Amino acid sequence: LLPDGAVADGFPEDISLNQFSVFDVDADGSEELILLYTTAYSASMQGSILSFDPRHTGSGNPVSIRLLEFPSFTFYDNAALRVSASHNQSWGEMWPYTLYCWTGQAYEAVALVWSDDRAVMEDTGLGENYPAQSDTSGSGTVYYVRPAGEQVEPQPMDVTEYRAWWDGVMGLAQALDVPYQSLTEENIAAMEHGS
Repeated sequence: LLPDGAVADGFPEDISLNQFSVFDVDADGSEELILLYTTAYSASMQGSILSFDPRHTGSGNPVSIRLLEFPSFTFYDNAALRVSASHNQSWGEMWPYTLYCWTGQAYEAVALVWSDDRAVMEDTGLGENYPAQSDTSGSGTVYYVRPAGEQVEPQPMDVTEYRAWWDGVMGLAQALDVPYQSLTEENIAAMEHGS
C-alpha cells in the first residue's frame, strides 16, 4: 500500500529500487519521511512527504501526508520544493517543473515553469514559431511561468526575466543533499534501531 492507501502497481519484485529518507526538508525542526515509489509505470509513480505528530495521544492518525507528487524532488534550504514533471511536452531542454513553497502548514504550489529552445523548435520544423521578440538577450531560450491556479497561457520571458523571477521567489536558496536509501527491510530495520 502507498501512503494514500492506493495499492502499488508496477514491479513489486524490484521494491528495493524505490528510495526513502528521513530528513527535515521543511526546516521545522522535525524530520519528515520522504518516499519515492518509482518501480511502476510513469502514471503510477508517486513521491510522498509524510510527517509524524510527536504529540500524538493515541487517538486519530499521527501521520499526515504533506504532499503527493511525481517522485522527482529537489528540496531547498528555504523549505521550497521543485518537482519535475513526469513528461516534457515543451519545446525546451529544461524539464518542466512545479515550484512549491512551505507555508508552515502545507506545501503550496507557486508556479508551473517550462521553456522553449530555438534549436529544438528549428530541429522539429517549428523554428518560425519561436518567440524571438521575447528572447531579448539572444540566449536561444524563452521561459514560461504560469502562477498556480491560473489557466491563461503566460507570455514568454527572456532568461534575465526568468532569473529575476526565480531570485524573487527563492533568493539565495541552495538545494539540499537529502540522503536517500534503498527501500529494503534491512535499511528500515537499521533506521528503527538508530543505526
